[in-house]
Amino acid sequence: PKGPVDPHMPSADGTLLTYPELAKRAFGKYSVFVSAGIAVLQFGVCLTYFIFVPENLVAVTKSLTGKSVPQEAFLVAMIFAEIPFTWIRDIRRLTPINILATVLIFFGLA
Repeated sequence: PKGPVDPHMPSADGTLLTYPELAKRAFGKYSVFVSAGIAVLQFGVCLTYFIFVPENLVAVTKSLTGKSVPQEAFLVAMIFAEIPFTWIRDIRRLTPINILATVLIFFGLA
């Protein structure tokens, strides 16, 4: 492409550009590396989340109840609770869940 790539330039369907669309305009056929990088980054974040949260839930459960719950039990519960969220195609439908999460984080930090 000639000249700078404007990230606010609308895509073909009139919406703002996604990262893969922007990478395609900026890097052409090499944009696949940007898409692969985004996918690997997202996978890493999710994997870290599924390791970190059950470990903390085990520690909290043990300190509050004195009982030791296997980390795998929390992991399986998390997976079954979060799988339905992957079926949501429009991210705007997650707004109520995001608001609830923000409120819970606020009370957790307060």
